[in-house]
Amino acid sequence: MARSIIIVNATQVVTSAQNPKGLLSVVSGYPKTFDSELSPYNGDIELTMNAAKGEFYDRLSKNYLDTNANRVMKTVTIVTADGRSVLPAECIGGYPSDPEENAE
Repeated sequence: MARSIIIVNATQVVTSAQNPKGLLSVVSGYPKTFDSELSPYNGDIELTMNAAKGEFYDRLSKNYLDTNANRVMKTVTIVTADGRSVLPAECIGGYPSDPEENAE
């Protein structure tokens, strides 16, 4: 029987007065692992993949709806246990500009 393990991860770069260049952190509750050998998937690789993709798109939707201006970059990835991308990573935003460069 084939096996599938899919990992969905979500990270963010968050700025603050103390860290204007931002700090990288993993979103609470992530990474999430979907293993076809565990319940509720019971060996069903397609069901496992669908659940992982559902989580990926749910997190991506939450990233788009997030209005916290301090979260300057939000990224979600979905990969197999051996590191192959299932879908392209989605990133919203980018690194904050350097406040020292803007001071000139």
